Parts: sequence; C-alpha cells; structure tokens
Amino acid sequence: MENYLVRFSIGDSREGTSTLPHSGPAYYESLGVFPNSSKVVVDVNLGNNTIQFARDEIQAAIKYVGWDRIRALELGNEPDHFAGGSRPSTWSSSDYTAQFLGWTSVLSRNLSLPKDIFQACSFAEDPTPKAPMTTVSTIEEGIDTTGVIKIFSQHTYQYSTCDPARNAIATLPNLINHGNITAYLDLWRPQIAAAHSVGKEFVVGEYSSVSCSGKQNVTDTFGQALWLADTVLYGAFLNISRMYLHQGATLVLQSSQQANSPGFSWYDLWYPVESDRYGAPRASPSFVAYLLITEAVGPSGKSQLSLIPTPSYPELAVYAIWDGAALARIAVLNLAIRNATATEEQKGAAAVTLDLGGYVKEGCEARVKRMTAPGLDSKDSTAVTWAGQSYANGTASGEEVVETLQKGVVTVQGSEGVLVLL
Repeated sequence: MENYLVRFSIGDSREGTSTLPHSGPAYYESLGVFPNSSKVVVDVNLGNNTIQFARDEIQAAIKYVGWDRIRALELGNEPDHFAGGSRPSTWSSSDYTAQFLGWTSVLSRNLSLPKDIFQACSFAEDPTPKAPMTTVSTIEEGIDTTGVIKIFSQHTYQYSTCDPARNAIATLPNLINHGNITAYLDLWRPQIAAAHSVGKEFVVGEYSSVSCSGKQNVTDTFGQALWLADTVLYGAFLNISRMYLHQGATLVLQSSQQANSPGFSWYDLWYPVESDRYGAPRASPSFVAYLLITEAVGPSGKSQLSLIPTPSYPELAVYAIWDGAALARIAVLNLAIRNATATEEQKGAAAVTLDLGGYVKEGCEARVKRMTAPGLDSKDSTAVTWAGQSYANGTASGEEVVETLQKGVVTVQGSEGVLVLL
C-alpha cells in the first residue's frame, strides 16, 4: 500500500524562464522525509517552451527518484495561465493539446519512457463555460490518442485572496458551508466523467480552500479542518481518485492585487520552522482533518463511500463507508457555525443528535471518535483534538478518548465532526 503520494515540482514558469534552472541531487534527496514506499508525481517544465529542460528534468528524476517511486510525469503546471506570458495571448486549448502530443511523443521515444506515464492538463481555472481549457476540451481534441496518458488532473481552490472582489467573499461562513462545498466540486463532474470515459483516473493535482496563500483568521482556524474533511470525502464520493493538498512555502508574488505578502501559506497543515509571522514550528488546527479522513477511508484500499442526503439539516454532511458488503463506518460533519464565543443557547441550536442504532450489528458495540475544538474560529492547535488528543507537534498529546455509542445515539455539536466505527 502506498503511504503517501507527493506531487514534486521541479519548476514551471509562466514568464518563459525556468524557476529552478539548476537542481542538484540534494533537491531530490529532500524526498527522504517521506517513506520509501511513497510514490511521486514529477512535475516538469513546459512553461519555458524548451523541450530540453523537460528532457533533462525527467532524466534527473529517473536517476535520483527512480521508476520504483515515480507514479507519473506531469508536463507543465497550470498551462491555462500561459497565455500572454510564456505563450501568445491567443494560446488555446487546442494549442496546449498539440504541444502536449508533440512533446510527449518526442520525450517518450528519446527517453524510452513507459507507455502510459504522463499526467495531463493540471489546469488552474474552474471548469466553467469561460475556462480556456478543460479535461473535456482536450479529450475532444484527441489528447489521449497516443496512449501516453495515465491520469487527468485539474486544480481546485474554492475561494481566493488574489484580488479584492474574491477576497471579500473568502469568509469562514462561506467556506464552512456544506452546500457551497458540494456545489463547487460538482463543477468537476463532467471532467471526471470525461477522464473515466477513456479509461483514465481523474485527480485533483493541487488544491486548498483559498488561493494566493490562504487567508488569516479563515484558513488558519479549525474551520479549515472541517472544510478539508467535507471536501475530501465529497471528492471521493464523486470518484476523484486522489487530491493533493498544497503546502505553500515562502510563495512569491502571485498576483498584483493579492492580499498576502510572500511567506508560508495561511492554509498550511504545518509550519516547519519558526518565523516572525507564524511563530514556533507547529501543526495547524487543520492537521486533525487528515486523521479523521484516514480512519474514515480505512486501510483496505477497497472501501466504498456514499453521501447520505440530510435535507432537513443542510449543514450536516453524513458519509457512509463500506468495506466490501458491510457498512463499517459513518462520518458525520456538522458545519453549523459554533464560534469559541458562542453562548449555551447558540451551542444548543447548532447541535444535532442522530440515532444510528439501526446500523449497529446485533451484539456489537459501536465506538465514536470526535474531531472538535472550542469553536470554528479556534487557532490554538493544542486545543484542537481528534479522539481527545491534540497534535500541535504532529504527534498525539494526551489520553485517547474513544466514546461508546449510547443506545445508538450520538450528538454532534456545531463545527464538529465524528467518526462512528460500527
């Protein structure tokens, strides 16, 4: 079983120059922080428009990473943003498809690459009618006719601080909203279907909640954990094979109108070094989301997941997970707002009590693990817990608390999640 999947960027450019023209062995050795069983998607340069760069980067990856760890080669990062920069302003979907077909044919032949090794597209723009290129458009243009593609990929950022208009709506109430999350990811249904129609996986090759490095007091709160859990589980329900969370490190200027200055992103799962902006090295409040997700999905590699509609409770997200024919787990996320300053009356109004007794096997005792914090807006990682334990330094602190489902009933507070183990 693969422990991790890492998208490892050697550098692409929208300005026509490689961001990493010289990368030595130590650059690849940084992958040593991951287990040897981890697989790597290697992102190589298309933006420079110089095929020798891509060739040299692939050769280096083969030498220093090795085919036993390379899952795919991704040619270019967000090529739908090349127009007017490293490409003419008329750069279109058909232009990208033609260059992809040409380059991958030459690279495959000259480097004797495996038959289906490339991850295609990696587009930045949401797949609305205004999008300059999508998975659907490239498939219609014949991008999959040469047998080199293994995976189709696009990127998702539901909100943004790249300009004032989008920054204004990047708020916690908008972000932590089950209806908003599902409506946004539903935009990708045609892209997923198109990839599957030609027998390929569809992945979200890069994602987080708010582009241009997140937003202070929004993506650095416990609310980001709830957003992550709902986004990933709903993505699995849509048959997105994998989602690669962005971990921004000292990002440079991304937009002339962006709200953030260069630095680690406000949505990062952890901060590896001390800094004036973020303080001591630590895991973020959102770190616990991946603990819930991991246990919800389970280790079998064969689990199936479905969203259970709850029309009477629109802020409730309920996911049922099967291992084979047996219902094994139920994840419940209550995205109703409960801030740290909420009154008892407000807390009571946001809480939901569910009777799951009908799903518990006779003679069995169901257990409950809880992902919680003092409030949606909590920023103290030591106060954010999964099954009673905090993870401020990336490891469990405190005693694990696993509850027993009492008479089949579980109460989920607002801005809280539980995993019921049946």
